[in-house]
Amino acid sequence: MSKELHSLYGSLEDMAYTDTLTRMHNRKLLYEKLKFATKQANAGKGQFALLIMDLNRFKYINDTLGHHVGDLILQEIALRLQEVLRDCDITARLGGDEFAVMLPTIDNVETATKVVENIRETL
Repeated sequence: MSKELHSLYGSLEDMAYTDTLTRMHNRKLLYEKLKFATKQANAGKGQFALLIMDLNRFKYINDTLGHHVGDLILQEIALRLQEVLRDCDITARLGGDEFAVMLPTIDNVETATKVVENIRETL
């Protein structure tokens, strides 16, 4: 019984914090991680960066090629983001064609800028 409850809890947690289309984290999990990172930064325990991305003209893709193709593109973007980022970085789909990347540990602005450049090249 305990094993079943643990499995059920894991499934519920996964549904609560995961975007169903991309299997990325969702807005709710990102918010929780941001609250923690903000507290850490305010306490002088490091700094973090938050990157927000919106795909230009994505509506045009859905309108001309169909939502199925748009969904495939969103899934591919999720895969490419995961390839270019560290395991500790947090990727999230905020909704529609909006994504966020949180770098929970960065040394300086140049590090965040380099990550942005890597993301642009990958996408």
